[in-house]
Amino acid sequence: MKTEIILACARMFNVPTARLKGYARCDGAKEARFALYRALRSRGNSYSAIGALLDRDHSTVLYGVREADAMMAACPEYAAKVAELTAWRPAYFNQKDPT
Repeated sequence: MKTEIILACARMFNVPTARLKGYARCDGAKEARFALYRALRSRGNSYSAIGALLDRDHSTVLYGVREADAMMAACPEYAAKVAELTAWRPAYFNQKDPT
């Protein structure tokens, strides 16, 4: 199910999954990645588990969650996307990579 939420995030932010899992900081990849960190954390996953899923260190995930929180406070549209991603369930998603 965790890989499905990665696809959902990629689709929501219109970012290819390779860029979402990669290290790019442009074209919305960073914002999408931070939203994914926040959504997974809100769903009860540990920083280490999220890091293992996306090949990141737990401290990188912690930083991303904090950045997502700051972006959510500054931008209601971003906050709405993160909330939607947090509430996302697999049955409502067509699993197609937006590449």
